[in-house]
Amino acid sequence: KVRSPKPQDDIILLPSYKDAVLMEMLNLGCLAGQALQDAERIKKEKHMTTRTAPSKDMLTRAQQLLERGKVVIPFPTQTLVPPVVDGWQKFWEESEDYKQLFTVDFEKQGDPDDGYIAKDGRLRDDGIYDDRKQIFHYRPRLIKELRTRAMRGVPLPDTRYNEWLLLHCPSLYSECVVTIKRYADALDAVCPGFSFYDRISVAHADDTHVLRLLAYDKDSARGKGHKDKNFLTIHIAESHPGLRTGD
Repeated sequence: KVRSPKPQDDIILLPSYKDAVLMEMLNLGCLAGQALQDAERIKKEKHMTTRTAPSKDMLTRAQQLLERGKVVIPFPTQTLVPPVVDGWQKFWEESEDYKQLFTVDFEKQGDPDDGYIAKDGRLRDDGIYDDRKQIFHYRPRLIKELRTRAMRGVPLPDTRYNEWLLLHCPSLYSECVVTIKRYADALDAVCPGFSFYDRISVAHADDTHVLRLLAYDKDSARGKGHKDKNFLTIHIAESHPGLRTGD
């Protein structure tokens, strides 16, 4: 049953959907008034009630992660990954001019760091060869920036990728962040003193996590050896077998 609208309401939703939709709109930065207050309250309540003690299996995997540097974990791959990959495959076939509409340089370093990023395979300044590949970085601040551009009068891309960007990528991103936080909590239990969970859950931490989609050049179809600089990397799926991990 849906209650009658009241003057202070910004959004009226079925109760079963309201929390999820408000959280998504809060992440996108498009709430105000009573709806914003409701979303902040729900977010605070969820943070207080959803952090539970790690299970025995999770503690075991966290210990293995510390000992080996890698571990296989359960993840809802079949549910969340296919629509993200399908959208990505269509996107990278678009023209370069179109894809550049999704490019953002947040750090103002001269190279894009969010949205669409193309690597041409040249040597970097540090002397390391960079694979020839196309990349897409999704995190909540990308959507906020695209909306800000629209308010400044900068033309936005058309709507053909709205479902991919506003539903599928955020869903996979959110599941990854939740998974990382669960394992950070488990790492705190097996290796106390480092405050893993608190350090990745501080204000604005969501914009430090990134969903990274890759498409390597067709001639090589694989990436060269490299090291990830992040605290935790979840390797979710690949189109070609052959991932190798080192110590």
